[in-house]
Amino acid sequence: MRRFVILLLVLVAVISSCRHTSPFEDEYYFQAMGEKNEVVVTSSTKALMESDLALSPEGIMGTILERSERVSVALEPKMLDKYPLEVEDYTFYGASEGNYGKMSVNTALQWSKEFEKRREDGLKYYTNGLLEVAVPKNGLLLFSQESYSKAYDKTVANRVKRIADDEAEYMASSPLALFADSPETLLDIGFELPQTALRQISRCIFRFDQEEGGMVLSGRMKMVSESGARTMNTILRNQLIQSLRRSGERVDIKRIAHFFNYSGDIVTIDSMALEGEMLDRAKKMISFAIGGV
Repeated sequence: MRRFVILLLVLVAVISSCRHTSPFEDEYYFQAMGEKNEVVVTSSTKALMESDLALSPEGIMGTILERSERVSVALEPKMLDKYPLEVEDYTFYGASEGNYGKMSVNTALQWSKEFEKRREDGLKYYTNGLLEVAVPKNGLLLFSQESYSKAYDKTVANRVKRIADDEAEYMASSPLALFADSPETLLDIGFELPQTALRQISRCIFRFDQEEGGMVLSGRMKMVSESGARTMNTILRNQLIQSLRRSGERVDIKRIAHFFNYSGDIVTIDSMALEGEMLDRAKKMISFAIGGV
């Protein structure tokens, strides 16, 4: 049971008197994620729980998220010949940064009947057959669905910064953000992009922000060429217009023009209201990437 780790961490909250914070101070943990075709999802836990995208956790799950500062997950596609992918078409690894003590959490995992201790190349972790997990450093709960040692090597031991500092700041200042590099396939967050257009994206970032009227979607896509940016900008506008017409809503061309713009090879999305199917998809993604841990 993947969620059993949550019970163990609640026990830690009782027996641990030391306050721990993320060991990553000069850069963000998630900057070592983002290999080609990975989807990186990062969330400021408190901000997310105060937004319309909140998971509304109860009991143990709520207690754990209260002790978390940030959760970051890399979703790795199981296949590249299918588009769009559903969240179930990915495997994941990542970490929760917050008040997690190395000795106390790992000791609780070792005592648990649900988890078995494993050691690989001197690296110790625990598995229940579905999730591999441990605290390699105070303040960092590292987990993987397939290979803890691989996740540790990529994001802790031999980190390579894949997400630039300006991109990371843009992502971290939002309750929830998504990053992908040169995607051949991707989640569909409601735009119904043709795969030929998707493959013209060099890098993309989407962020979900809480405004007075609800959740809004913003982002930027770096395309492989200026002509690709112009085409993508047209596709996004047309897709939104068609969606509004199908739902019987009034089409305000001037308002839509404000949402999508391009300059050079960059397409920007500016505070587009997130509702209906797009909001449902965002919640499903969060539930899988964060709630599933």
